[in-house]
Amino acid sequence: MICWKCKSDIGEFDNYCKYCGAGQGKYIPIYYRHIGIILLFFILGPFNLYFVWFSPALKRTAKIIYTIIFLALTGWFCYKSYLLFLQAQEMWHSFPTNLMF
Repeated sequence: MICWKCKSDIGEFDNYCKYCGAGQGKYIPIYYRHIGIILLFFILGPFNLYFVWFSPALKRTAKIIYTIIFLALTGWFCYKSYLLFLQAQEMWHSFPTNLMF
C-alpha cells in the first residue's frame, strides 16, 4: 500500500504512515471526508476547494461534483449579497438629508 500524503510504501494493514504519520483508510482526518468537506464549506466558503482536491477519500467524480456545487452556491451567495447591497444603498439615499426639528 502507498501513503496518500508522502507516497511512501507502507504495510497493507498500517493505520498510519510510519514516515509522515498521516492516517490511512478510516483514519483520514475528518476535513478530508464528505461530512468534513460539507461543514468546512460553511466556514471557509470556496477556499474549501483545497480540501476537496487534496482529499484521498474522494473519487474524481465526487471532487468535480463538489466543485460545481460549491462554486454555484458561492455565485448565488455573491449575487444575493449584491442585491442586498443595492437595496441598502437605495434605502440610504431615500433618507431625508435636512431634518427640521
